[in-house]
Amino acid sequence: MVTRDIQLIKRFEDTTEATEATETVGEEPASAIDLDSDSDSDEDTPSPKKNKPAPVIPMLASTRSCRETAGKYSSTRYQQEAFVAHARSLDPDEPPSYTEAISSPLAEQWNAAIQEELKSVIDNQTWELVELPKGRTPVKCRWTFRVKRGAGGDVIRYKARLVAKGFTQRYGIDYLETFAPVVKLTSLCIILALATARDYEVDQTDIKSAYLLAKLNEVFYMDIPEGLTVENSGQKVFKLLKGLYGLQQSGRMLNQEWDRHLVGTGGVTRSQDDHAVYLKKNNESDDYWWVLIWVDDVLWIGPRAMVDQVKAQLAKQFPVTDLGRAHFFSE
Repeated sequence: MVTRDIQLIKRFEDTTEATEATETVGEEPASAIDLDSDSDSDEDTPSPKKNKPAPVIPMLASTRSCRETAGKYSSTRYQQEAFVAHARSLDPDEPPSYTEAISSPLAEQWNAAIQEELKSVIDNQTWELVELPKGRTPVKCRWTFRVKRGAGGDVIRYKARLVAKGFTQRYGIDYLETFAPVVKLTSLCIILALATARDYEVDQTDIKSAYLLAKLNEVFYMDIPEGLTVENSGQKVFKLLKGLYGLQQSGRMLNQEWDRHLVGTGGVTRSQDDHAVYLKKNNESDDYWWVLIWVDDVLWIGPRAMVDQVKAQLAKQFPVTDLGRAHFFSE
């Protein structure tokens, strides 16, 4: 630090001396010409007094070049509206709001999807209607709509999802930990290579309304969603008892439910290198089977008998849709 200051002071002294030397031996400035004068005289006009230039002071600030985009965006969430508009344009059949869904040409399909989602939420006892406690602010919610398509682009189903606006939650009050692992691409490639070498089966299941299965540790409230009629609602809100899509901690709660079931009751070992990979060895043979998790999509890899057995055990604990042999994953 001291060395740098000495260098800056020396540079300042050298610059000052060079400036004074230039002023001493420099040429006389050229005479100014009065362009507004009507006189044809060739007499020289007196030259204006030259101001002494200020000494050049070396800057202590960083000389790093400025970013080309500096000051272009006001925050890290720049162009959010443009991004959302672009995302919506990817599939024109997906309405961006509840109002547009119920008034679109596919209103019948979207209404059926909304009722299916509400039935799933109510059947899972996700909430209860209560008076909003004084001093508490409820979390808002919205509907999202998606056309689920197969590998060939054909429509499989119309899906409506009730999503909480988790960005309004407050850290330390409404949630703490949020991390939930998903299978790493490296793990997926290695296990699929082993499955190919051993001629194992690769099946896929989808957990229905996965986030609604996990109980919440925190207590908070949510506004009544659009499309749900509640008599004498007044100042009432929903007190959430279980996870809901959009909440900050829902993914972590689901992962903990997975862990309790597979490790606690299934006797499965979770990988220490990838916490979304579970493994079990058949004691009577040299066969293995794996469970790979990507949020609510599950891959089952192993001999046919072992895969069918473990899928049947899972169906007793979670509502699942058996998709048979896997065609595409983490979609």
